[in-house]
Amino acid sequence: MKKALHEISEKLKIPYSTEFLEKSDLYIIAVKDDAISEVSKLIPNKNSLVAHTSGSTSKNTHIGNYRKSKFLSLANLLQGEEIGLF
Repeated sequence: MKKALHEISEKLKIPYSTEFLEKSDLYIIAVKDDAISEVSKLIPNKNSLVAHTSGSTSKNTHIGNYRKSKFLSLANLLQGEEIGLF
């Protein structure tokens, strides 16, 4: 996986890390459901908004002291899932 990240980083000229995250106002976690908690531990900014893209996982899966949310797919919205943004 690190090799693929390195290749994408080089091609698009964007930095990456598998060990730490730069400070940001918004983080979008797009990983397997069982990796959301582990990735969320890396968020350094308590004032950030952190959202994941899993339709079946609660925003409370995030580990950290920051604003938590999740992106809902159109399918989830059409099924009437309650929208809890913050």
